[in-house]
Amino acid sequence: MSHRQLSAHAATPTADQTIAAHAIGLEPGQDAPAEWVHLLPGGTFRGRDGRGPYHVDAQAVIDATRAHHGSADIPIDYDHQILRARENGRPAIAAGWIKELEARNGEVWGRVEWTAAASAHIQAREYRYLSPVFRHQPDGTVRQIAAAALINIPNLDLVALAGQDFGERPMDEYQTLLEALGLKPDATAEQVAAHTASLTVAATTQGEIAQVLGLKPDAAPGDIKAAVEKLATAAHGATQAAPPAKPDPAEYVPMAAFQELQGQVAAMQASAAETAAHGAVEEATKAGKLSPALRDWGLEYATKDLPGFQAWAEKAPALAAHGAQPGGAARQATGAAGLDADELAVCSQLGIDPETYKKTRDAEKETA
Repeated sequence: MSHRQLSAHAATPTADQTIAAHAIGLEPGQDAPAEWVHLLPGGTFRGRDGRGPYHVDAQAVIDATRAHHGSADIPIDYDHQILRARENGRPAIAAGWIKELEARNGEVWGRVEWTAAASAHIQAREYRYLSPVFRHQPDGTVRQIAAAALINIPNLDLVALAGQDFGERPMDEYQTLLEALGLKPDATAEQVAAHTASLTVAATTQGEIAQVLGLKPDAAPGDIKAAVEKLATAAHGATQAAPPAKPDPAEYVPMAAFQELQGQVAAMQASAAETAAHGAVEEATKAGKLSPALRDWGLEYATKDLPGFQAWAEKAPALAAHGAQPGGAARQATGAAGLDADELAVCSQLGIDPETYKKTRDAEKETA
């Protein structure tokens, strides 16, 4: 394959200016692809399919290209994906950037800053041709370089493919490029370059998502969307279809039955406590440890703290029978401080001074 192989394609020249593409062979360098590449031949040339002729004034093309792109670099992609991004939904990944243009013997050359991936492809001869896209007038005068692409399709086949993609309609294909990128018709070259760079970042994220879904890194957005929807549908279906787990009756009981059982146990415990309290009070009363006047107090105490009441009853002194002194003698009507036997018993059991008890009793009678 010679160093230079080219073809050109243009829409029917009825518009003010159209875009054409030709291909020039790339030869890998010893350690890296050539930094300076041949973009356009000089003078007049035709594509291998006979289209043209195209006329190149190298310096005029360079000046117009610089004026159009400004400070932005000229993008180089793979297989003219920039032109096809909207149609196939795939990202337009940059292969490199044309940093400078130079006229050499009437030809247009460019200094390219290749990406690491593109360098590897070229060195491995996986991509062999560079196809610049240029704008030209109906008479074939080349105006400016719009972009370029690494390709592998022979020139004549490239023309046929381009014909299928764009047909024979009169149109400005640079506007097609802007439309494919989702940019306005008056977008500047800086905006085109910035948007192309952002597509590269988006492609990386999209590739990672595709791999998580079990797809190839370069899967189309439509395939990724379908995989996500399928996964969501499957997850929703599994959630809806899965019956609730049935608890093991050996380990779990229904909450309603458990709460009912709790109520029954609580009632039984309360009844047993009340029965035991009454029994303890009766025993203390029969033993002369608790006077009738203290019965209600004794019941409340025994119901709340049965062991405490029983300990109190065990230590409390026995009371003499009503109307009698210990040893069988009849008790006096009144004792110390003028209190009867029952009142003295209360003072004794509760540790109250008889005089204090009497004062409190008399005060209550006066206010009654």
